[in-house]
Amino acid sequence: MAQTQHSLEYTLKSMQEPTLSTLEKHHLHTFEKPPKPYVVILIDDIAFKRQLKAVEAIGLSITPSIFPPHQGAWHSERLAQGLSDYMVHLPMESSSALFNAQAKTLFIHDSEATIQKRAKEIRQLFPTARFINNHTGSRFTANYLAMKRLYGALRKEGFIFVDSRTIGNSKVKAIAKRYGDCYMGRDVFLDNQQNSRYIRKQIQHLVAIAKAKGYAIGIGHPHRVTLKTLKESKGLFKGVEVVYIEKLYEWIKEHKECR
Repeated sequence: MAQTQHSLEYTLKSMQEPTLSTLEKHHLHTFEKPPKPYVVILIDDIAFKRQLKAVEAIGLSITPSIFPPHQGAWHSERLAQGLSDYMVHLPMESSSALFNAQAKTLFIHDSEATIQKRAKEIRQLFPTARFINNHTGSRFTANYLAMKRLYGALRKEGFIFVDSRTIGNSKVKAIAKRYGDCYMGRDVFLDNQQNSRYIRKQIQHLVAIAKAKGYAIGIGHPHRVTLKTLKESKGLFKGVEVVYIEKLYEWIKEHKECR
């Protein structure tokens, strides 16, 4: 079956998504929970208006993550104009060279000046954005020095980094802790396999995690089957509230519920 770049990276590293037993071992039930468990769904790889409209047509508070300008979509930043809830999907170095061809992908060997320049450029392109997550980036997020440089540069520009967790030994959580920030990272990939049955199962898994610990973050992609399944599966979100990333962040910040 077809797979996304994120999911291929994930498969290459055989990274295990958290299960309820894993969560229990980490005592996540001790955190204060919101009145109703929050579910955040990010749809990555947004580059075209038709994709954005398809996400909006689902009828849920789903956060689109928009690519910076790149080959085939040199004006993708225009999609953010007038949007109140969106984020930026930043290309970062993968452990597989296949995924490193996108324009201005950040690499672990990039200098601090290069990384700072890119962070400033992203701010200019997306003046109202608050959140950024990594596109691929398994090699980059696993490199402490490179990730620390980027995290600091993005933070200086007013961005909050959300870890897509494309590799098990991501350093983002440790860096966020060093800065005294709350960490936000993906819990579930929704569409590693592009069929409705699998996606529904992943939605159920996402909801179960949210109910266990109070909130959960899922990532999907603008595949037709993903968006169609989300639209037809609203009943699976019974007992939780699907919210934009902004609402989850504000709740985490207010209650200091850092993981």
